Amino acid sequence: VKFTDERGNKVDVDYSLSNDSIIAEPSTQLISNYFSFPENANVEFNRLVILAAKKSSKSNAIEYRQVAQAFNDSLTVKQANKFNIGVASMSSANLSIAKIDANYYLASSENIHAKKMIDSINSEFILSSADPKVITKIWDMKNYNFELPESYIAEEKAFANVGVSIGTQLITLKMKEAKLNYDLLVSNFGESEAKIIMLAYELSPEQMKNVMDYMKEKSTLSPEATEVEKTIFAIDNNTLEYFINGKLSEKNELYEKSLDIMSPLL
Repeated sequence: VKFTDERGNKVDVDYSLSNDSIIAEPSTQLISNYFSFPENANVEFNRLVILAAKKSSKSNAIEYRQVAQAFNDSLTVKQANKFNIGVASMSSANLSIAKIDANYYLASSENIHAKKMIDSINSEFILSSADPKVITKIWDMKNYNFELPESYIAEEKAFANVGVSIGTQLITLKMKEAKLNYDLLVSNFGESEAKIIMLAYELSPEQMKNVMDYMKEKSTLSPEATEVEKTIFAIDNNTLEYFINGKLSEKNELYEKSLDIMSPLL
């Protein structure tokens, strides 16, 4: 390739660079070591993301150290095998433990994501062996799916129909003698639900509280409840709903894969 000088003449110039003139490409080894990236690129991306998040959450600043540790713990799961499961389980209290293949996964309340996954996996075993009628009974209790006695008036039945969350707000508003905006209710809940709320709001605060007390009583396990009923009642609603809809197994398969990439073996 010829160059052009200031007079417009074509001239040959040796512009090749020696090895001494070439700036070496900066090494990424330090970055790879810091974020625990393996040398080969054929790895699970999620594992890298979790490791990078753990590394970047570390802080030497006193005011951030506790928050950084909490974040790190939230992305961690303890993992053990049959040889060290006893030692690992004694290191923390209130552990959730699941056995997947040859490994045991352990999580305490600090390991919020792993604990949720392990509890979901364990819940599937419990629910799969339980009587479906018992599961339905507990689901209805926890979600207030029951009819009020015939002695209750239409307004009281409407109040029970809106649920505890909205019902609690209605009691507060009624005690303040606030007026409800029907059009606003329609825009937020739809016309059908808005009519039920307006009907329920005709009750006095005392009447609302009486219905609420009845609902809470009906949704509480009796002292005579079996151990199976108590165990199922303790399972969170989200997990129960997934099981009832036949989707918990699929969800737990994903959880098992997620647990596998969250921590190395002890």
